[in-house]
Amino acid sequence: MKRLLGFIILISIAIVVLVFTVKNAGDVTFNFYMGSVSIPLSLLLAITLACGALLGVLASLTVVLRTKQELRKARKQARMKIQEIENLRAIPFQDKS
Repeated sequence: MKRLLGFIILISIAIVVLVFTVKNAGDVTFNFYMGSVSIPLSLLLAITLACGALLGVLASLTVVLRTKQELRKARKQARMKIQEIENLRAIPFQDKS
């Protein structure tokens, strides 16, 4: 059921992209510092979307890596605390009466 739903969503997205591409088939001139190039509007928008997604991933990468490092440190501390508790339990109880 989950695979079927995923497949239907994928087909729906493909149809929307296809309709978008057909409706925006006109060429636009993309100007940049070194020159200009004439490409279809839909391709330019797709490239812009991909560049934005890449920049978003790169921007969040530092946060993700920092969080993973903190998690690694917390797990190490937790293992050390557990080992310390096990060592304290192994020490015989001495009553000074």
